[in-house]
Amino acid sequence: MDDEIPIDVVIGYTERNKIDSAEAATARIGLLEEEMELLDLECPEEGEDNMKRMEAICNEISVLEDVNDDADSDINFKAAKVLEYFGLTEEMQHMPMGKLSGGQKKKVLLGCSLFCDLDLLLLDGT
Repeated sequence: MDDEIPIDVVIGYTERNKIDSAEAATARIGLLEEEMELLDLECPEEGEDNMKRMEAICNEISVLEDVNDDADSDINFKAAKVLEYFGLTEEMQHMPMGKLSGGQKKKVLLGCSLFCDLDLLLLDGT
């Protein structure tokens, strides 16, 4: 990691996160499609409830497909803005990580965390 530059660290972390998110979304879509196949829409007692569930499943699949199709063409620009937010100048963003101070390295890693869509971020103050 000492040879990498901060902007590449943030972009790489984000790309790995996107792959994990896409795999999770694809797995969830598969489960929803299986559930959809089991719904009996012609059953008089359950038909209306099953239609509502079918609509909910279709909506969720649509959202998950949007997650998978999300192509971010401005990833370099956004990564630079995140690092800039943490006080890393453009020059620092292109320096090898090994030449940054410990505090600057932590800022790069915080940038990685904030650049991704996280549900939870735990920070230890020690």
